[in-house]
Amino acid sequence: SGHFAEGTSKAVDIVLMETGARGKLLYTAAFVNAKTIQSSVQVLPRQRNNHCRLRMIHDFPVDEDAEPDVFRISGSTNHTDLARAIAYRLKPRPDRKGSSLSRTVRLDLFGRPAAEKAMLAVEDLFFLTRREVTFVARFERRDVGEESRPVLVTTV
Repeated sequence: SGHFAEGTSKAVDIVLMETGARGKLLYTAAFVNAKTIQSSVQVLPRQRNNHCRLRMIHDFPVDEDAEPDVFRISGSTNHTDLARAIAYRLKPRPDRKGSSLSRTVRLDLFGRPAAEKAMLAVEDLFFLTRREVTFVARFERRDVGEESRPVLVTTV
C-alpha cells in the first residue's frame, strides 16, 4: 500500500490480487483524483504471476482532446471490440502521414460491471498496441431526469 504525501515519491505501483476486482482500479483512481491530488495511471506489463499491474503517477497530466471520441460502456460491452475500436483511433496511420485519428478517447461508464469492462479494454489496448497506455479517471456529475448522478469518466 502506498500514498502520495508531501516530499515523498511521485509514483505508486498497484498490483491487482483479485481478478474479480479489476473495476475497483478505475474507482480507486477516480477517488484519488476527487481530492486535491491529480494523478494519471499507466498500464504496466504483467509479471510471471499474470496479475494486472498499474503505476499511478502524481502530477502527470494527460490533456484531453477538445472533442474526444466518447465511448459509453455498459456491463454487456465486449471489452476486446472496445479495445480494438480505441486502438483504431489512437494508432498512427499511414494515410494520415503517421498521425492518429485522435490523441485521446473518453470512456463514460456507470456501475461496477461497466468499470470491469473498461479496465479490461484498457489492458487489452496495452497488449494490442504494444505502446504505453496512460489514463486519468475522474467523477463527473450528470443530470439524469430529476436527479444528479456521478459518472465515472476515463480519458485514455
